[in-house]
Amino acid sequence: MAAPTKKLSLPTRILIAALDRMMPLIRHRIQRDNQCDNAQFPYWLQTTYAISPDVLRLDPDTPFMTSSAAMARDFYHPEFRRLCDLIGSDVHLHRKLWEFVFIIHHALQSSVVRPGARGLAFGVGRESLPALSAEMNMRITATDAPHTLEAAAAWSLGEQHSAGLDALPCGRLDRATLAERLEWRPCDMNAIAPDLRGYDLCWSSCALEHLGSIALGLEFIVNSVECLAPGGVAIHTTELNLSSNRETVESGETVLFRRRDLEAVSERLRAAGHSVMPFRVEPDSFVMDSFVDTPPYPRPHLRVALLGHVSTSAGLVIRKAG
Repeated sequence: MAAPTKKLSLPTRILIAALDRMMPLIRHRIQRDNQCDNAQFPYWLQTTYAISPDVLRLDPDTPFMTSSAAMARDFYHPEFRRLCDLIGSDVHLHRKLWEFVFIIHHALQSSVVRPGARGLAFGVGRESLPALSAEMNMRITATDAPHTLEAAAAWSLGEQHSAGLDALPCGRLDRATLAERLEWRPCDMNAIAPDLRGYDLCWSSCALEHLGSIALGLEFIVNSVECLAPGGVAIHTTELNLSSNRETVESGETVLFRRRDLEAVSERLRAAGHSVMPFRVEPDSFVMDSFVDTPPYPRPHLRVALLGHVSTSAGLVIRKAG
């Protein structure tokens, strides 16, 4: 004899009926939005891409950036907005912005940002972090790939490569003051010049995954620590493969680091006596953590379909022994 079926309450039946009637509209809207052009954000996601101060805010006492990978909740923290104000950016759900804030946050937390300190930026492109560091009265060496490298030429076409100081934004400084506090020089990240030494801080954003292979990217991380003075801090952000800790893209113009790759280089650095922030990938907590952007990437951009995998941004923080 079959077990008796529990009768649904009237409110539950009304809700189910309403959802049944709405599903065709939801499917139609998703299909329509998936066909939108590169310049248009889907209507149903516009309100979640740009974050207004009136939208959900986390309590200031909530721990900030506890995950090593990009998380939607970070964008709703008051500290995220404060750091965005420093670099002159609005708050929007994009993992590149998360990378900049990750670098600024951990640099400030590490107490290496101070007047007179020296900073070294790798693969700087057109980013605003060198100007922000100079604004804090640091002395900055900004580097990018020599234009003779094939990859540098390709990045130049997309305006993501700098060939000199004039290509870098000034932030709140005038051009003359920036030139006093910041120098530019070419640097092949696979062959760092031996005179780039003694820095208090070094960083790279979205660069080491373009060095040709996972092995070369990991070697760069280790070599970058040698550019630091004792107690100096290296902060690097890159691609993290969320699909697999085994299958990935190991070589080519863009590679996808697995969690095990970043954990292995962390252990290698610890074995050499350096301190490395634990690499944590925390569970999704906001609905946008489950959204995967697809080409031509017009939508909120925290998780992305890339080279057959789902990827996001992640970062490492290393303090040199000393």
